[in-house]
Amino acid sequence: MPMKPLPATSPRPVSTRSALGLHGGISLLALGCVASMLAACGGSPGAEIVEVYDCVLTNCKDSELLSTDALSPHAVIRGEGNVLNISAQLGQSANLLTRVRLTGADRFFAQTSSQRIELRDSDGKGSSYTGSLTVSGEEPSLSIVLERRGEQHVNSVTLPKSFSVLAPVGPVNLGLKTGKLMINLGHASGSSVDNLSSLRCTRKDGSSFAGGRSDNYSLPFVIENVNGSPWVRINTTDLDLSLNQHSSSLDTNAPNTSPVQTCEIAVSWRVYRMGSTASTLSRHSTMRGERAASQSISYDARL
Repeated sequence: MPMKPLPATSPRPVSTRSALGLHGGISLLALGCVASMLAACGGSPGAEIVEVYDCVLTNCKDSELLSTDALSPHAVIRGEGNVLNISAQLGQSANLLTRVRLTGADRFFAQTSSQRIELRDSDGKGSSYTGSLTVSGEEPSLSIVLERRGEQHVNSVTLPKSFSVLAPVGPVNLGLKTGKLMINLGHASGSSVDNLSSLRCTRKDGSSFAGGRSDNYSLPFVIENVNGSPWVRINTTDLDLSLNQHSSSLDTNAPNTSPVQTCEIAVSWRVYRMGSTASTLSRHSTMRGERAASQSISYDARL
């Protein structure tokens, strides 16, 4: 009796998620094996391997699989003139290493009293959801809404007024022996201040380093009341210590790093307010509205 031919089958797709385990460790050998399997099946391994590797590092999860009170939106609204640039991320409770991607019918919206837009996935991986709105008024209010299962979970913030560095005007030359630098940002009491700073520095032995902002470096400072107005004070001894600590952190294998001698510092001063978050979401959610102004400081430890 003749045998019936076996039915034709299509190659079974291989998922890097199942091959590697979503939250397990990844070795180069494992990645190579998965790439070979995907290529043999006619797939393109690069994008999926990058996604899985990224998710192993950040522990990706899908929003529709989590309860509402476990979701932690984190939004920053940067005001630039009348334009509000919005960036929102979604996490799980207090876990900073977990990235939650909006899935199912879950959506992020940004809205004012007269406008509403959906925030878009900026990279297709759920790293951040972004958008922009043009508004009027010196201190505009904006809400980030997490919409899921027919419910609106509203988080709101009112931005501070635009500001600029009122004093000192222009680039600043600062020496260690100066003692302190007083800066008037012209911001109102009740708003908070921080900064991110980029550095180009030389050490006493002639070596150099750069960076800073990408490392989340910020200048040390305190707020001091001057005639009823808040001013920023930078103590030069604190600044010198901070720069040398940052310099040493760049090479932990060299405990006797040469002292910092000069630095060109590009400062982004940020005045911000923290807003309110929906009680139905995780208590670790955050809403921040901010504005920024720039300042240049040339520091010399010899002076």
